Amino acid sequence: DGLNCGPHPSGQVLTEGAKTKEDTYLLTLDGPSSGAVLTYAEDAGLREEVYLASLAEASELLPPDNTEAVRTILAMRQRKAELLGFKNYVELSMQQKMATYEKAEKLLEDLRTIAYPKATEDFADLKNFSAKNGGPAELRHWDLGFWSNKQVKADFDIDPEALRPYFPLDRCLQGLFSLVGQMFGVRVEPASGPTWHKDVQLFALYTKGSNKPAAHFYLDLFTRPHEKRAGAWMNGLAD
Repeated sequence: DGLNCGPHPSGQVLTEGAKTKEDTYLLTLDGPSSGAVLTYAEDAGLREEVYLASLAEASELLPPDNTEAVRTILAMRQRKAELLGFKNYVELSMQQKMATYEKAEKLLEDLRTIAYPKATEDFADLKNFSAKNGGPAELRHWDLGFWSNKQVKADFDIDPEALRPYFPLDRCLQGLFSLVGQMFGVRVEPASGPTWHKDVQLFALYTKGSNKPAAHFYLDLFTRPHEKRAGAWMNGLAD
């Protein structure tokens, strides 16, 4: 009963994929699983358990513990920065970026000054909505996604899950590549080549008026348990 996620596709996929046998479920801490629980699970106790487990992952509370590895990385970064004549790794990192440390700090402070009052107001509205609809008056971290989702649906009659059929992957990529073409004068086309998984896609990028690829890139969009975690990142393979 605690895994009741309502009639939402994400919740249905979660419960169907997590079920190992009758009345027994195995939940992972991968983003698609934990995110669905925190957004749709009616049981606040289950949301709390999943949220706290996500925070504790890879620590002494939920091994394997990566604490020493992180400390070693930080120490090595500091040592590298000092060897190259910088006070810290932030100064070193900023050498390859358009921004500076001071400008980045100013941008964050400007955003905080503008956004914080509105965020405080929105949080107060969310607490009032929760209290009026049978929820707690004081919300905890694991309550925010759940009650935010309910508030959006109640206030604006918008269910993000209901929008999914209108944004299939192929259509989204077509729109993205069209926008890139308009902005930068390039075109993107599917390409053939080796991949490391059947879901990985390879594309070629052409400059205006050229039939010779200027570059290639891979898109690996889907999480794979025990192999590829949810997230977004970019790395160069060859220059």
